[in-house]
Amino acid sequence: HYQYMSARCRSLDSGIRSAYSRGIKPDVVEGMRREYKRDCREQEQEAYSQLSSERRDLKKQRREEEKSAQLAEQSQREQEQRFLQQCAESRRIIAAKRARTDLTEGERNELSRFEDAFLARCKR
Repeated sequence: HYQYMSARCRSLDSGIRSAYSRGIKPDVVEGMRREYKRDCREQEQEAYSQLSSERRDLKKQRREEEKSAQLAEQSQREQEQRFLQQCAESRRIIAAKRARTDLTEGERNELSRFEDAFLARCKR
């Protein structure tokens, strides 16, 4: 959350955190704490709030991207399934037409065109 706070408040907070290790007297540290509370507490709360909001937004964006990817994948699977079903139906029609012995010349030509279209479309 520090990136959302002013340089002064970040510096003051850092000074308070390291005060005892630097040997600063307790009354000076207490004064720094009062100053921080007076000048920076609200800013710190806003910084935490902003950070929390960003994290929520990122999670929401990731969920939306995952959902979108899943929907695209499902759509692709459904499209592939329809394609395979259409090819299977075309194969069935061709087999039924070939089994007939009473096809006219026009029907044989139509069957030939249908077979060519089937081969072009369904044979990958």
